[in-house]
Amino acid sequence: MSTYITARAKLIPYTKEHIPDIVKMFQEPDSNKFIRPLQNQTIEEWVVRLSNNAIKNQELLQFWSVYHKDTNEFIGTMNLNKFSDTVIDQIGLHLARDFWGQGYGFELCQPIVKHAFEVRQLKELFWVFEEGHEASKKLALKLGFKQDKQMEDELFDCVLWLYKLTYP
Repeated sequence: MSTYITARAKLIPYTKEHIPDIVKMFQEPDSNKFIRPLQNQTIEEWVVRLSNNAIKNQELLQFWSVYHKDTNEFIGTMNLNKFSDTVIDQIGLHLARDFWGQGYGFELCQPIVKHAFEVRQLKELFWVFEEGHEASKKLALKLGFKQDKQMEDELFDCVLWLYKLTYP
């Protein structure tokens, strides 16, 4: 399985053992502000979702847990999976509050973008975010994603932006 090491972090294929760290992050203030599917769910529902992701990861690597390289402190998660019930391949990250605004997003996304194109051999990759999530938009642009389209998410009653990165 593909573990990646960056300047400050290690990205480890996600397993059920990582669930307590992820649930703790989900409980932080504003952690899920721009992730509607995680809002208004119980801890038990989160655990079921995360357990299902661990099972999916055994078939195809889609999720990573991220820990600080030196201290082993939990930083967050990365994903490279299908967006909802679509054929769109998306990259995403979810950082613990203590790591916001420190450049981790750009650092952690780079090996996953490379994984998408070189290992998974995708021809295009999408960054999907809720309208108003300026930090996500800024990171997508910094990574080289270009605005593609806007769509309505009727299930969660919000507007989503899709930015696209095409294989070089």
